[in-house]
Amino acid sequence: MLPDHFFDPVMCWNRSCWPDQHAAPPSREAPLVEDGSVNSDGSNMVNLLLGWSNPRWRLQLEVLNLLDSDDHDIDYFYESRLPQGPATGVEDIHYHIFEPRQARVSATWLF
Repeated sequence: MLPDHFFDPVMCWNRSCWPDQHAAPPSREAPLVEDGSVNSDGSNMVNLLLGWSNPRWRLQLEVLNLLDSDDHDIDYFYESRLPQGPATGVEDIHYHIFEPRQARVSATWLF
């Protein structure tokens, strides 16, 4: 079952309908430790899938991270130590950002 905030738009043109299979729900604030004292922020990404098809061919253009967001893809909370930092280390949120905007083009022969 999909969450309430999930959406899956369908684009129709010339009687060919394609669902956007890459629509993703926005992430919400989430706890990073069991007691909920440290939380990650939510993040959003917009992807685009356009295409054309006939009985023999399918052409697609897919743009990932359309708005080139640098929100956090994933967050972690742990203790780390840098060479110039304190010997005991520092607890902090570590993260990876979304991949930069990417475009993919595909052609599929249907048989």
